[in-house]
Amino acid sequence: MKEKSNNIEKFLWVLFFMSSFSFQRFQTPFLILIIIVMLFANRVNSDELRARLKLNNPSIWFIFLLGLYVLGVFIAQNSAEAWVRVGMKLSFLAFPFYFLLVRSFDKWFIQKSFVLVAAAFSLLAIFMAGYNFVTTGINPLISETGFNLFLHRSYQGVYWSLALIILVFNGKKIFEKQVLNIGAGMILALTTVLTFSKVGFLIVAIVFLGIVINLFRRRAFKQIALVMFFLVVGAIGINTITHKPLARMQAMISSILGNNDNNLDSNQERKLVWNASWESFLEKPLTGFGTGECNSAIEKKMLEKGNVDVAALKLNSHNQFLNTSVELGIFGALALIMCFVSSFLIISRGSNTRTSDTLLISAIMIFFFTESGFETQAGVVLLTFVILLAADFNSKLLASR
Repeated sequence: MKEKSNNIEKFLWVLFFMSSFSFQRFQTPFLILIIIVMLFANRVNSDELRARLKLNNPSIWFIFLLGLYVLGVFIAQNSAEAWVRVGMKLSFLAFPFYFLLVRSFDKWFIQKSFVLVAAAFSLLAIFMAGYNFVTTGINPLISETGFNLFLHRSYQGVYWSLALIILVFNGKKIFEKQVLNIGAGMILALTTVLTFSKVGFLIVAIVFLGIVINLFRRRAFKQIALVMFFLVVGAIGINTITHKPLARMQAMISSILGNNDNNLDSNQERKLVWNASWESFLEKPLTGFGTGECNSAIEKKMLEKGNVDVAALKLNSHNQFLNTSVELGIFGALALIMCFVSSFLIISRGSNTRTSDTLLISAIMIFFFTESGFETQAGVVLLTFVILLAADFNSKLLASR
């Protein structure tokens, strides 16, 4: 019976990841089925549960953060919208529920399934882009959305780059033949860049830097030369097909170094909303404005400053730490930070996957500095899961006994 339940769970995880890369509305049903199956066959006893109810367990901090969002409903001016936001964040309860109450799970299979599904959707994106080019004669890469099938480029890019981290640094082979692992890595890196996601660019750069450092430690200079050759040829090839990745990076650097607010682009808009978010937080640092009120607070601040065009966009903070601070105040910000701090502390205890787990959570933190990743269905579900899976408090608890 247990083996049958495990097989069902594995099948459901594959479906869950497929929905995460395509139709997010199906994520929740698959997640509920996974929890039901595992609680039926593999739940903890009361002593095991008590051992997991520790402040250094990231699951506890996610539950606490959700509780603050519930309290924030009673502060918010638009309570109906606030409850919608709380409903969107039920992953803060569902995944901790899974990791607290399920005795054990196959972490490697889950991560392997994530990588395989990510690679499959990378190939699908390449095929669809090629098909569109052949049938229409129009290069799909002239558009910033032409290569992103179902998700916004930021989420598509970060998910493919997270899969790349697992593939490269996990320590286990996804495929038996190394050439397939190398090929999958090249495809994930290429498609991440072609999403035109700036965070994706950065994570891919970090991955290749990590590869070079590892090779240098092993004094594998020939392999380093091959990696550098691949990077140069790849960069030239991509820039030949489309100038957008390079143009977006140049625009970002110019925006960081410059201070021209008259010619607004996405980078300048981010700087404006970050400043507005910080000023809004300082107005109500203890309680915040309430759940779901960040956009309204920023809009109000933009109007006060005369930035009418930006105000009309009704943007969120484009920074999850600021977004949570504006809505929930300092206590919400600390709870969110502790979700990451507790994860890093657990990972630091050591495991075979410490490098990949550390990089996974670091990549999500980087993403959260540029996007409010927990404010959309496309982000909150999978990102919450990846953080808790990477931390893997359960196995660290067993190892410490």
